[in-house]
Amino acid sequence: MVCRSCGAAEEIREGAIEDWVARVGGEHGYTQLTHSVEIYGLCAVCAA
Repeated sequence: MVCRSCGAAEEIREGAIEDWVARVGGEHGYTQLTHSVEIYGLCAVCAA
């Protein structure tokens, strides 16, 4: 996740995204998949 205001960033590991990438890639015949997902918002400090 990346803060739109100050640029603070946190890495989030989520199995549901990994499962989705594997399923969608497999449906289209892709292997050795990699991906990048970025979520933007305001961190707790900037939102305060």
